[in-house]
Amino acid sequence: MKISKTTLHQIIKEEALTLLEVGTEPMTRYAKRKGPEERRRDKDRAAVRDMLGPDDPLVTKTSQKEPEPQEPVDPDKTIKVDHGEETHGRVPARGHGSEDFLTTTNFNKGVLLSALQRYADENDLKVEEEPIGSGMYSVVYLAYGPEGDEVLKITAHKKEIDAYEAVKVRRDAATSEMPNAAKALPRVYDTQRLSTEPVRLRPPPSARFPGHVPQGEWTYQPDAEGKPYDLWVVRMEKLQTLEEAGYGEEIRSDIFGYSGARVASPQAMIRYVENLFSFKNFYTSLESAMDEDFFEKILSATSAVPLGRGKDIMTQMEKGIAELKQDLVSKIKDGTLVPPDAQVKKGEDPQWALVADPSKNPVMLTQLLAQGLNVMTDHFASLVKDYTDNEALADDLEIYARQPLHNKMTAAVKIPQYDPRTEYGAAVYQSNMGVTTPPERKDLESQVAQTFLTRLRELNKLGQATDDPSLEMSYGDLHGNNVMVRENGELVAADVGLFLVDRDQSTGALVPTGLRERKIFERMSQLAGLI
Repeated sequence: MKISKTTLHQIIKEEALTLLEVGTEPMTRYAKRKGPEERRRDKDRAAVRDMLGPDDPLVTKTSQKEPEPQEPVDPDKTIKVDHGEETHGRVPARGHGSEDFLTTTNFNKGVLLSALQRYADENDLKVEEEPIGSGMYSVVYLAYGPEGDEVLKITAHKKEIDAYEAVKVRRDAATSEMPNAAKALPRVYDTQRLSTEPVRLRPPPSARFPGHVPQGEWTYQPDAEGKPYDLWVVRMEKLQTLEEAGYGEEIRSDIFGYSGARVASPQAMIRYVENLFSFKNFYTSLESAMDEDFFEKILSATSAVPLGRGKDIMTQMEKGIAELKQDLVSKIKDGTLVPPDAQVKKGEDPQWALVADPSKNPVMLTQLLAQGLNVMTDHFASLVKDYTDNEALADDLEIYARQPLHNKMTAAVKIPQYDPRTEYGAAVYQSNMGVTTPPERKDLESQVAQTFLTRLRELNKLGQATDDPSLEMSYGDLHGNNVMVRENGELVAADVGLFLVDRDQSTGALVPTGLRERKIFERMSQLAGLI
């Protein structure tokens, strides 16, 4: 099998992103016309499928019709529900891309609130009738208790509760052994199983009765001839969003970087540009992206300054990066660039408002960043060639260091979704960023973000600190809606449903709760090993 590294990277990324649980909303699949590159990769997929087997979840099944799902024996596995007839009292766990995917939000709102109200009455709580948020697995309500405001998360998925119970035990242990690290975890007061009133799964009133459960359309409605279903509640501390805490988009950029997928203020974009194009980020990422011998050649070359040339290559590079950064910032300030999907309008302060000069062609930040990274690398290669008269070294830099350097620099200015120091995190990181780990010695520019990351990483040592290997853990599924703030300003990983708290029996690696994540990890590890 002859497949280039670049092509294999792209196949892995495309396949893994359809499977990983990376957000709070299910993905909607759609078919679009494939370009020549995609068609060529489809040919390579056949080779990957032949090597890993036809049942590999990371190989797209495009050439054959999906078999009809068989009714399983295990009630917690994926099942197909026909005609609204459930076989047990738990909502079956389904894959995100499945047409039959159901989640907690498929319960009628009144059914959820009724079950939650019974719990609240038993625990002297008052619950707001309208939820304050919802995600893929849970719906969140505000509650008022004797000690103040709290949050109640209700879910139909047992693995969500398993994760919260596991994290509660670990936070209790960390509070005494490593109190600073414990601050990064939410305070979980209680978890409990609830039961709904009798309900039946029903299609939309106006819909023709289908032979399967369309995603998001069927709901569990009250029905005396139905049966109760299991739900679970998590009682935990109330936290604020970054914006409610007054941190704003700048801190959000420090934590998560900028993907171009969301609207950001000019201040946030400038903060991200300054973080990305810092000389420290360039230097540490260059060292990390290149093998040791190659990097030593560069360092040796920088010390061999030709007579009369003055400053060495790195000094010149630091100056060049500063000028490049200033140019990018100026483009943001003068309106040459606007954020995606932003409402372009005049503001009171044209320097900071979302303004676009009609005489200029606005470009997206993602395009500008890509151009900036290429300009930076071109400049560095030119300096190496000019200062050393070593054209081969400059060519090697172009061939072997360009994309790894860009990936490293981008990865180093945000907190990873999963810790790449774990096997599972490294596999996810490889699929998302094209690199296994960010530069180890690169600190985040924001002290708030760096403190948070330090605390999260310290939790990896909990098993060692307590002399109890069963308490080992690692954070997971860190994203923009997951990081929240206490009243004292501490950052908290609020949603712990996909934290790594289990051990895969075959590999020994830390994985999230549930069998599906483990199988994906095994396949991603196989593919990552090919690269």
